[in-house]
Amino acid sequence: MPTNYHPRGFRRADYSLLQSAVAHVARQKGQATSLLATNHPNMQAVNERLEQLQSAPTLARAVPSGVGTVAHCIDLLARYAKCRIFGPRSEADDIKNNELKDSPCDLAWATSVADYIDNYAFSVTNPKYTPWVNLNDFVYPLPEAGSDGKTLTVGILGDWGTGEPVAQAVLQNLMNAKPDLIVHVGDIYYAGTNDECAGNFLGNITTYAPKTPIYTLPGNHEYYSGGVGYYSILPKLNQFASWAKPQQASFFCLNNSWLQLQGMDTGYNAGQLIEEIAGCEKPTSLYAKSPNPEITWHMSQINNGIAAKRRILLLSHHQPFSAYSAIGGGGVNSNLLGSFASPLAAGNITAWLWGHEHVCEVYGGPVSLPPPTGSISLKGRCVGHSAFPVLHEEAPYKVVNPNIAQFAAAYQLGLSSDREVYNHGYVILQLNPTSGQALYYEVDGGSGQFLGLKYTEALYGTPQTVAVAPLAENR
Repeated sequence: MPTNYHPRGFRRADYSLLQSAVAHVARQKGQATSLLATNHPNMQAVNERLEQLQSAPTLARAVPSGVGTVAHCIDLLARYAKCRIFGPRSEADDIKNNELKDSPCDLAWATSVADYIDNYAFSVTNPKYTPWVNLNDFVYPLPEAGSDGKTLTVGILGDWGTGEPVAQAVLQNLMNAKPDLIVHVGDIYYAGTNDECAGNFLGNITTYAPKTPIYTLPGNHEYYSGGVGYYSILPKLNQFASWAKPQQASFFCLNNSWLQLQGMDTGYNAGQLIEEIAGCEKPTSLYAKSPNPEITWHMSQINNGIAAKRRILLLSHHQPFSAYSAIGGGGVNSNLLGSFASPLAAGNITAWLWGHEHVCEVYGGPVSLPPPTGSISLKGRCVGHSAFPVLHEEAPYKVVNPNIAQFAAAYQLGLSSDREVYNHGYVILQLNPTSGQALYYEVDGGSGQFLGLKYTEALYGTPQTVAVAPLAENR
């Protein structure tokens, strides 16, 4: 059993929003020692109970909690969160006005948690989204070269928004590479609420990277509160960068004459309750509402990039495929792959970087996938390992899709020094018109100690000489 408490994550809106509410109340009472209230006994009890409930098909089949026990109170709040968000509303009202009041639960605490859930319940099922109007919307400039006059240095973070000390250590070390910009591929925990987006994400960016341009994608967790917290921080980013423009939407295209970094929103349709059947997560998809489906905008940018002979790198939160996740029943998200089938098949996409899984995965090409994609030369990279912990016992590198695992590189994250969790890390892309490479760095998953450069690969062209970043001072 772990000797330290680590945050726990759930891929469903009701559980994540309940966690956000419990953490908020703990902070409000001055009882939390971290933004995620990881060490608060109420959070620990909630996490333990939610894990039990998640393993049971229904609340009725969960381990009996017993009236008046802590587990019973958490059961009531879990039912309240689900009914308040997804209905029936009458049942939610009965839980709050009758069952909770008639129970031996700490009514002041339970009511505060329920009230916080109320603030976001409507937004979860009516998520915020800014669609494009003109096809040149949300296209922002990239400098032709980096600060050294040659190579553009891009820092990549994934699933980084915990606000925990190890997340701070990751960003501090990343900044030693002097990135020209940073891209975060999504997830601010627990549910991307206003205070979480402000504290867990914006606060650390402001502290450790105040003048570095940063663009961020929403994951499923930002939409577990309807995206309101995520959209609230976008105007506050890129305030002091010399060339970067403020991000206006949840998707974007950054380009210059030779490079295109194109980010998509895969969280919008993943933000509501995701029912997992036999551990198989349903594939998400892009915003598809008429008359402005997101894929139309993306294909317009890709076609422009092809015409300009740019290197195109796609960025998303969710994975298009995986050797280690049962997404879609076979590790393939046919929705996302199908959306970009044509440029993928034609070899127009150099690489696709994503998060969601909290480990690092490197896939070689060509990768053979089911139709409509088939064989593609794409370099696929999961980079969701920047802060959220994965316990050793979870075995994240257990192969569930052998047909995809055959394309996975030997590089995998190491274990922390206490061997409780896997390490965290970040990726540095060093890009110029003739060559591009990716450098994979790790920090200890427990202590945040810098562990250095662990893996280097060429994305295109001839590999460059690698200078290992110096050790950051991790406070």
